[in-house]
Parts: sequence; structure tokens; C-alpha cells
Amino acid sequence: MLMKTRKLKRHLIRCVSVVFAVMLCIQSLGTFAGASSTAPANDENVFTEEELSFIKAIEGTAPASKMNYWEKWNKALSLQSEGDYQGAIEAFRQTAPYFKKSEGSANMALLFMRLGQCYVSLTDYYNGALCYRRSSQYWSLTPGESETARYFNIMADNLKMDVRLYLKTSDARFNKTKFFGAPNENQYGILLGTTYNDDTSALTGIKHTLELQYFSYGTNFKDHTYLFDAAKENNTLLQIALQPSAGLKSVERNDYLIEQAKYLESTGCRILLRFANEMNDQTCAWYTEDYNEYIEKFRIVASVFKTYAPSVGIVWAPNFYPADTVDLYYPGDEYVDYVGLSVYKGYSPQSDPLGEGVDRGRWSNVLDKVYDTYGDRKPIIVSESGCSYFSVELQKDITDFSVKQMKDYYTYLPIKYPNLKMAVIFNKESASGCQYLFSRNEAVLEAYKRGITSSPRFISDQSTQPTEYYSELESGYTVPAGQVELCSYILEPLNEIDYVIYKVNDVPYVTYDIPYAVPVDFSAYVGQTLTVNVQAFRNDKVVAQESFDLQVIA
Repeated sequence: MLMKTRKLKRHLIRCVSVVFAVMLCIQSLGTFAGASSTAPANDENVFTEEELSFIKAIEGTAPASKMNYWEKWNKALSLQSEGDYQGAIEAFRQTAPYFKKSEGSANMALLFMRLGQCYVSLTDYYNGALCYRRSSQYWSLTPGESETARYFNIMADNLKMDVRLYLKTSDARFNKTKFFGAPNENQYGILLGTTYNDDTSALTGIKHTLELQYFSYGTNFKDHTYLFDAAKENNTLLQIALQPSAGLKSVERNDYLIEQAKYLESTGCRILLRFANEMNDQTCAWYTEDYNEYIEKFRIVASVFKTYAPSVGIVWAPNFYPADTVDLYYPGDEYVDYVGLSVYKGYSPQSDPLGEGVDRGRWSNVLDKVYDTYGDRKPIIVSESGCSYFSVELQKDITDFSVKQMKDYYTYLPIKYPNLKMAVIFNKESASGCQYLFSRNEAVLEAYKRGITSSPRFISDQSTQPTEYYSELESGYTVPAGQVELCSYILEPLNEIDYVIYKVNDVPYVTYDIPYAVPVDFSAYVGQTLTVNVQAFRNDKVVAQESFDLQVIA
């Protein structure tokens, strides 16, 4: 666990360093090498055809006639500093074809960064996000700037506008949860888990049946019989994080590995094995850029356990950061029973796309990428998680921030992710200065308690049957006739919504707090198509909206 706390601290330092580096780049723009820029190769995977058309229109083709584009660039900078953002955009765009032709990827990255700033200042968040995304692509082509590229991707993500509509019903036809048949998988619900102490259950009054334990590769599990005896007696599901602290080269198919598998199988305990977790994080002792080496070692461990310990579930669990390398390390479906993710939230004001020094990120969407990629074919688990109530960077208490994030996160876990089967909270000391220990913060503890009691999908017993189902709705989807509940997940750059109005065939329903739930009776619409319009308001102005055409079935 020491590796986890160091990692969080380094991630915060890394983000601050990125901002400082970008500022230095801006000051020294004219000194970059003039090598020709290569256009990013994966445009079609990043942008839609319409978005790419916008980008290409900016980059264009430089006219044959000469132009003093550095003079134009300086004029654009001046206009931006004076607050003439539209004028600055026009001037920056005139320089773009020349920059692309002769000024290299770093200067193109800075150009799109400036364009992004101007569009955001005009509250044109859509085009601002496109420019930040393009800036990220050019940074990725610049040697040594992979972290900067990730930073601008985060900036673009934080400008997203999205409205997702959900149905809550007791009608089992709309249950979207799959049972994959993985060892020790619960069929329904999100099993509550904690780190290797019993404080969480005692503090909350709610049993956490899943327990996370850390071991170094090379440990003889026979020396820890007390742990397995207690787990069996208490019917605890163990998640064992087996970490090759000496590096991946220490992992071989040998007598040690086979004996450990045989022993775990013999305990009669319910066990999940999470080997070399967070392998994509450079601060881990077992990190390697050679993802094929990691995959080889994971497959060795998985194969041994599937042969000698078939009752043990195999967990592949990357870290939430950096997200862009996660899929490279996937060992393959036949070696993985569960896909897990470590999901931590710290205070990161430097990623504010509006430049106001506010962390506008949401803990509740950190699972999106992994879930969208693997959630249809593997049970998903939050293998460990936490939201610190102390900012190491700012050296100040951020309890209010943590409480807000806790509420958002635990409200939406059971709504957004039907195939999420387990969620572990990290209730421990942190050597880095980040704070997760519930016993030291009553407000955060209460926020966690409210969160895990907000939905019957949070369970302590794997045999618990569901009483309600959530289903994401899109135009053309069906909904049941009768009494249901509508709710929504809304993203907009400020993430400050005062209220939401649903109009069901123009009949309004108003709601003021997440998940923006309203009861609706669809009985009168059997066999009909109805329109649900969702509008989110701030200061009585619409900041996000979407319409959905739904079919009502008996």
C-alpha cells in the first residue's frame, strides 16, 4: 500500500509540473525547432468526421504568398490578452497553416492550446474541447511531452457536454445486469469491500464482506493461515493483491507459484487474485514499457491458478491514470475473470479548463472508459478507491470537496454501471499526506454512509436479490407502462446545475438534486411514442439539454 500513497503524491506533483512546463513553452515559443509537423495518425479514432472538418479547416494549406506569421501570432497574443477573443481566434487561425508547414508539433500544440483558451473564454466549450484535444495530439508527437499530452486530454474531457437519461423500475425486463459466471461472482448488486481492517464495517454499521489484502510476490501464504481461517469463519471474500515488488523478472512458472495456488485452493475460502495491479503506473516497481512482458507474466500466473486453483477469480486491475495506456496491458479474455480499476480522486485545480483554479472533475465518471471497453464481456470491480479530504499540493483541508465527490460517486455507481459487481474503499492511513481514514473525518464518514445506503444495489451478502433496476435510455428504446422513475447524469463544464426540468410530452417535472429523479406514470401512453426532453439550468439559463423519443410497452 505504500506504493499507492507515493503514486498519488507523484501524480499531483506531475500535474503541477506539466502546467509549469507549458507556461515555459509559451514564453519561449519562438525558440522551438522548425522541423515539419507530422499530422496525428489516429484522427479518425479521436474525432468525428464533422469535428475533423473543423480541425482541418484551421490547419488548411498555407497560401503561396509570404506572410509574416510571427507578427500575426504576436498580434493574436495581444488581442487575447486584451479580451478580444474572437479577433484573437481569427489571427491565430491565419497563422495555423504556416505553423503546420514549418514550425513543428510543439508549436502546433501551443497554437491549438491558445485557440482552445479563446473558444472557452467565449463559452464555446465544444470547439474549445476540440482544440485542446488537437493540442494533446500534437504534444504526443513531441519528444518528452507525453504527460503534457495527457494534461490537455483531461482539459478537453472536462469540457464535455453530455446528458444521459436513466429509467428506474421494479420491472425485471429492464434489468441490464449480466451474470458472467466468474469464480465468486455475485449475480446482482455491488458488494461492499474495504481494506484489511474491520473499522469500516464498525464505523458504518454496514458489513463489508469483501476484504483487500496486500502481499509481495514470494510470500508463502501458508504463513498466514490465521487470515484464511478468519475469512472462512466470517464468510469473507478476500481480494489478494499479489505484487511483484522485485520486478516482473521474478515471476516464473515454478514450484513456488504452483504451491501457492494449491494452498489457496485448499483453504476453502472465497478468493480473488489481483496480480501486479496498476501495471500501467510508472511509479510501480513492476512497471514496464514492454507491455508484452507484463502480459506474458500475467498469463503465467493466470494459467497456474486456473489449473491448480480453479475456484480463485483472476483480476486484471490497471490504475485509472494514465488512461491512454490501459488497453495495451490487457492479457486477453481467457486469462481474466474480472476487470478491476483503482479509482482515486484528489484535488486538481490545475486541470480547470476555464482557468479559474477550480477542480471541476467528477469522481463519478472515472470508470467510464474501462467500463465501456470491458463491461459487456467481464464483471467489473472497483478494486480499490478513495477520495482524499486533504490536499497535499495546497496543504489544506478539502473536506467539502471530498463530501461532494462522495455523494456524486456513490449516487451514480449503481445507476451508470449495471455490471459493476464490487467496490472497495481504501480506509487506511496514507504516507503521502492524502487522507482517507474515516475515523478522522466525521463529515466524510457520514457522506460515505449515506452513499452506500442510497441504493439497494449496494450489498453485503452476495445472495441478495435486486428490488430495483436501472436502464440507460436512448431514442428508440422501450419503457414500461406504469409508475417509473426517471433520473439523469449530466455533464457540463462548470458542473454546477441548479435544477433540471423533464418535459414528458410537454408535461414538466422539476427536480433539484442528483440524480435528478422524478416519478412519472407512463400508463396513459401504452403503445405510443413519447418525447422526454431533459433541460439542465444554472441561473435560470439552460446549460445542457437532450431529447429522447421512447416507446411505451405494456
